[in-house]
Amino acid sequence: MNYVAKMTRKGQLTVPVALREALKLKEGDKLEFELDTIGNRMIVKKREIHRGSQLLGLFEGWDFENPKNKEVMNEMMVGLLDKDEPVGGELI
Repeated sequence: MNYVAKMTRKGQLTVPVALREALKLKEGDKLEFELDTIGNRMIVKKREIHRGSQLLGLFEGWDFENPKNKEVMNEMMVGLLDKDEPVGGELI
């Protein structure tokens, strides 16, 4: 099925409702655009966020051997996990 979206002066597009629902998009989600130059097409994908990458760089320079630092980081990472994901042991 094909969908149409009109671009604004600022280059913004509104994703049609049917596509937002199919991709389970919500406010703040990121989309990845890929250009297919052969067919002059644009491929749009929902960009999956890897939970660990959300913390990348946040703890640069931390002493991970310090038990208090490990405890704080583990608590923060657990907050990024879905509640139905099993967590076994320490994350770091």
